[in-house]
Amino acid sequence: MNIVLKNPYRILGLLVGATAREQERQTRRLKQFIEAEQEPEEDFSFPVLGQLNRTIENVNDASSKLNLGNDKIIAALFWFFDGSHTDEPAFDAIKANDTQDAIRIWGLKTSEKEVAEYNLSAFSNLSTLMLHAAFKNELINETVLEKGIRYKLKFIESNFSKSFIKLATDETFKISKIELQLLFLNQIQVEIEKSKGLTTSKFIEIVNQQEFSAKEDFLKSYIQKPLEQIEKEIETGKVNRKNNKTNSIAIGKKIISATAKNYALLKSILGSKNLKFINISDKIADEVLQCGIDYYNHFMDTDFDPGPEALTLCKKSKSFAFGKIVKNRCEETIEVIQDWVEGQQERDKQKMISVDFDIIKNLIDAYDNKSETVENAIQHLNASKKSLNNIKNVLGSSDELYLSVSTRIASDALNYSLSDYIDLKKKFETATYNSQKLAIINSLKEKITPVITVINMVGAMDLKNDFKTQFQEYKTFIQNEKTQLDKVSNGSRGNSGGGSSRPISTATTSNSSDFDFSENAWWIFGLIGVLIGAYLGDGGGALVGGIIGVSIGKNFSV
Repeated sequence: MNIVLKNPYRILGLLVGATAREQERQTRRLKQFIEAEQEPEEDFSFPVLGQLNRTIENVNDASSKLNLGNDKIIAALFWFFDGSHTDEPAFDAIKANDTQDAIRIWGLKTSEKEVAEYNLSAFSNLSTLMLHAAFKNELINETVLEKGIRYKLKFIESNFSKSFIKLATDETFKISKIELQLLFLNQIQVEIEKSKGLTTSKFIEIVNQQEFSAKEDFLKSYIQKPLEQIEKEIETGKVNRKNNKTNSIAIGKKIISATAKNYALLKSILGSKNLKFINISDKIADEVLQCGIDYYNHFMDTDFDPGPEALTLCKKSKSFAFGKIVKNRCEETIEVIQDWVEGQQERDKQKMISVDFDIIKNLIDAYDNKSETVENAIQHLNASKKSLNNIKNVLGSSDELYLSVSTRIASDALNYSLSDYIDLKKKFETATYNSQKLAIINSLKEKITPVITVINMVGAMDLKNDFKTQFQEYKTFIQNEKTQLDKVSNGSRGNSGGGSSRPISTATTSNSSDFDFSENAWWIFGLIGVLIGAYLGDGGGALVGGIIGVSIGKNFSV
């Protein structure tokens, strides 16, 4: 510790309290030894503390400083004085290079004791020895430093320190207890900054553990500058973020790193419950959070995924949030981005099948404008098959979106084929002559085969559960139709007497009359209504569609 090693009292080999005459005589004597190139006699320079090179110049400089009140009191704070009968044995131990014995002697008078007149010098002398010991190596010994600071502050805090001030200076020099404490701590800070063996925040933490009169004044002096520097970093980050959102993550990280030292310092000084600390901490949280938000918003609609980096930064911002408003904002943002990150797999799937969805959509639009025929139904199913399989392979057979698309195509195909088939049955119902009916029956026999093909193709598809039931009913209906058509023999019955064609009697035995559409029309139209209503709406839509269909069918059957 330089202020001990190069202390004016040490250079002159004197203790604090030496008279002006003693100082003058010792200065003159040292110069004589130096000029004669001889070692001076033993004094109070304590060689065990470290190397001491005396010159005419530094002896004169030391003597001058001890003539100035302010310099003299600083030198006295970091040197030794004889104030008790136990001090002399301790000084002898130091002269004999046994500092541990000196620590033991003074420790007996200070340990677990309050400062009094009898142990005043023990507190000060032990503090000086420990402060010097704390700075011996490159890394400052925090434990020893803390003890040295504690003993000296207790020494100054006591009412007996007035006698020390009087001893070290003279009647004309005036300094308060608070001023003396600040003078001491500021000098320690200078030594720490020179050595770079301890952070300022750690020093503040050590000081903050002590109880002394100048504590509030000392800590205040360390608040304003860190606050201003943090505010400056936040403002710089805000400007950079607005100008370059693509670099928002790096800007947010820089705010955290650039303010870390001052942030830790303020926390150690003010504590986490202090309003000034909470306010500056919330400002850091708010700006770092905004960096994450801007980065996320800037990239979310691009091929680049901003989620993980934005989420990490926003979580860091939350660690700075104390106020309810800022904390809630952090939590809400984190929740949104967390959902985005967790949905990445689903978005990747959507990208994989986006082309197939476009194909399906275009096919649906195209076939909506085509005739509702069974041939178009088969073409629609075949054209959609590959894209449906691609979607299925990515999303899975139970995925709701896939099932909805598959069911839509199946529903369209069934409607097309049923509509085509029903048109023929309408013609059968309105036909007057046997020859017409027989021709339509033959057409129905030809039409039922591709209809069954549609049924089989749809049956192999993945369908929504509510549609599966209706499909089974439709399938049963077509199967029954097929059975009835198979019972009707091919060919036609000729007219007797070679006359013109005549209406078929309701009592005719012709095979063509065995196929009775009038009994089935209401059921067929009801089914169509259910299918269409279910697809376009919900269960209620199916019911309304069915009622309308039944009404239409009954009109046909009357």
